[in-house]
Amino acid sequence: MKLSACTYALLIVLMCGIAPAQVCADEVAVTATVDRATATLEDAVLLSVTVEGTKEQPSLSGLDDFRVTPRGTSSQVRIVNGRMSSSYQFNYLLQPEKTGTFTIGPFTVAHKKATYASNTITLTVSQQAAGSEHGGREVFVTAAVDNDHPYVHERIVYTFKFFRRVQVGNARLTAAPDFEGFVSESLGKEREYRSVINGQAYTVTELRWALYPARSGVAVIGASTLDCDLVIQQRRGRGGFFDDPFFDDSFFGFGTRTAPKSLRTEPVTVMVHQLPAAGRPPGFIRLVGEFELSGVLSDASVHAGDSATLTLTLSGRGNLRSMPAIDLPVLPDVKVYDDKPVFVPDQTGGTLTVKKALVPMKQGSLTIPPVEVAYFNPKEEKYMSARTAPFSLQVLPARQTETLQAIVPGVAGAAKEDVRVLGQDILPIYTGPDVLTAAHEERLNFLHGILLAAPVVLYVVCVFMYNTRARRRAGSARARSRSAWPRFRKRLHGLRAAMQHGSDDFFGEAGRALRDFVGDRLGVSGSALTPSEITSLICDVGVDPHLTDRVRHVLDQCDAGCYGSVAGDAASRQELIKEISAVAHVLRRRI
Repeated sequence: MKLSACTYALLIVLMCGIAPAQVCADEVAVTATVDRATATLEDAVLLSVTVEGTKEQPSLSGLDDFRVTPRGTSSQVRIVNGRMSSSYQFNYLLQPEKTGTFTIGPFTVAHKKATYASNTITLTVSQQAAGSEHGGREVFVTAAVDNDHPYVHERIVYTFKFFRRVQVGNARLTAAPDFEGFVSESLGKEREYRSVINGQAYTVTELRWALYPARSGVAVIGASTLDCDLVIQQRRGRGGFFDDPFFDDSFFGFGTRTAPKSLRTEPVTVMVHQLPAAGRPPGFIRLVGEFELSGVLSDASVHAGDSATLTLTLSGRGNLRSMPAIDLPVLPDVKVYDDKPVFVPDQTGGTLTVKKALVPMKQGSLTIPPVEVAYFNPKEEKYMSARTAPFSLQVLPARQTETLQAIVPGVAGAAKEDVRVLGQDILPIYTGPDVLTAAHEERLNFLHGILLAAPVVLYVVCVFMYNTRARRRAGSARARSRSAWPRFRKRLHGLRAAMQHGSDDFFGEAGRALRDFVGDRLGVSGSALTPSEITSLICDVGVDPHLTDRVRHVLDQCDAGCYGSVAGDAASRQELIKEISAVAHVLRRRI
């Protein structure tokens, strides 16, 4: 006799029901494993802590010299000989911070007032793989400065490079360079290009910063760290015809996986020299580098009292942002007004533009001496000056025909003239009641009186209207509260009639009747209130908890009959009406 598939399934279910599997929890056990026992500073080690018998997360220890990144959790359930056990695996990514041999663990789990510990693991971290040079590595990073013996305030360039000859993803600079002791300035976005090292072609991403040492001595630029994921192709075993290179694609058996990598540069040491004191000019203002200064005068001739613009441009390699200003020599009978300096940076330094407005006060020929800026040239190792050529300006007679004379007290011959008021363009401001008498027209006086009285009258009208509405609302609430019981009794009578006729909306009408009664007594809309909201409201007005529980129970019965599948017989409905009536009667006295 052949049995169908359904019969087999039924037999299996019956057998499981007769002899159920024994389900028990194993004793708690904690096991720690790593994917490698030796690693370099560039490698990331995968730590897996497996916990059996509980879901508690393990407490990590011995990982102070690693950067720990959680990498998710997985679970497993096993059934052996009718016994079921579960385990949870917690994964972490460890990135070494320094070399050496480390003992990690034990990792502990607390469960039911007991503590369970895992095994310990020995992990050896080296600087880099033996025999691996830049030309033979798949990915690596470098950091260097173009000058490791600068002077104070001299511009140097720090360059960070990321080399790779395999596909990478999710590359990020997790630890930026530490430029303590320097004034740093980014030199734009990253630059990408190709480079060949020992016959190997690399794609290079380059980041550059301009650094200006702030003090002399030994300065150390800390290591920079870049994290990325290496994309590794895996070939699945196939053999035969599919071993042809034509099928080198994931569709034909090739897959990819990612391996985390943490790349770290070596610290860069810079020896900063102090600027020499010998030969330092008086006008030196910490400008170090190589600079050129040029100037242009906007006009060759101006009238006395008019202005001409002198534009000075200082450009070169150095920190021009700290340049406060460019001073002119003393010019007698000339007023000088400075404009805001404008600095435009570039890859080598920048350009500082300063404009000055010159206003000569006397007629004649004006010669402006050369403008000079002192700086220290680190290549020549001496102080130098950038200067302009002298400027000539012809000052014509003033455009005004009258002569302006300054009256100096105590000087003989100085004339004094009484001050005469030629006109009055600003009227006095009246702040007192005499402003009404200052008006010259009766109509304006009447308008002023209306404007003064209007705010007071408006305020009185608003207060009266507010009080009137408040009294109406209070009266309406009291009237609603007084009529709540008669309306409820009328609706209760309708409920009894609906019960006798077998109405389908009996429970909904019963709940609405009690809700509306409570809402009328409290002056709120009760039909939209939930049982929780109603119990909260009656608790606030001092109703005891026992009565509150009765109200909540009645409303829950109404909602169950209205929205659930319990229809209830005539006896249960009659009992519900009695309970609603009793609860409402007590609420009438308590509220």
